[in-house]
Amino acid sequence: MIDTIPMALAGEDFEDYYRIVGDDLVHIHFIDGKPEGHLVWGDGVLPLEKYIHQLNGIGYKGFLTLEYTSYQYVQNPDEAMERSLRILSSVIDG
Repeated sequence: MIDTIPMALAGEDFEDYYRIVGDDLVHIHFIDGKPEGHLVWGDGVLPLEKYIHQLNGIGYKGFLTLEYTSYQYVQNPDEAMERSLRILSSVIDG
């Protein structure tokens, strides 16, 4: 399992990890941040679209978990998730 927050804090990306773990990469916590935090896609500064293109490039077929645990989403978590899914779908559908 890889989490985008520690990956970004370490200055690494999915290509770095894939070289090490290969097809054992099967689950990703896909999170935006500044770079820390657990934010909805678009509320942070991480290059999530670049990450999706990297995952496509390595042929990733595993799971993505959209994770947002920041206090700012407590009042309306459904809207936060819908926003992330909308952006993710637009990137995947290209």
